[in-house]
Amino acid sequence: RARVGGELEASYYKGLLERDLGNGSVAATLFREGALAGDPNAMQEFAALCQHGLGSVVRDLDQATFWFEKAADFTSEAMYQAHMLYSQPTENRAADEAAADLYLERAARMGHHEAMIKMLKPLVREERWEQAIPWLLRMESKKSMTMFVKLYREGVAMRPFSVFRGRQILEGLASNGFGDAERLLAEFYKGTEARGEL
Repeated sequence: RARVGGELEASYYKGLLERDLGNGSVAATLFREGALAGDPNAMQEFAALCQHGLGSVVRDLDQATFWFEKAADFTSEAMYQAHMLYSQPTENRAADEAAADLYLERAARMGHHEAMIKMLKPLVREERWEQAIPWLLRMESKKSMTMFVKLYREGVAMRPFSVFRGRQILEGLASNGFGDAERLLAEFYKGTEARGEL
């Protein structure tokens, strides 16, 4: 009744239910219906079916790219999948490095964890710290904050906002009792004293 009434997300949620019940071809039909109606969640689900050729949907990487690209304005996962698909050729097009890079950066900026790691790795490998540090801070993980503190204590040049944001993240993590946050914060403060930035 909701689908008939024009509720945009109804096909998506009904598709999830049908998939959970083991009705893959019904779910695929519902996801396609929702995608055609403009629901980004249904677009993403239908794109994944096209990408992997699941259920009654034939594997079609061009269709998968099309639907992930349409959903990319709404979800970071769709952005990341568009990156993955543009990184490789299909039967109908060559790989498109520029499009792949664009979607990778968009996904990373929207907080997609794997995309942020892909953005960060070459920056760290090439020691491009000015560009790497904001990504370390965005990740807010134990590993990224450990690297941030290490770089700070080693005297790597950092913008004042990065230092402020790093301290803010560490203080928040420490006040919430996360892992090694108190130790990292203490090391950060030692670095602050050594740099004369107290």
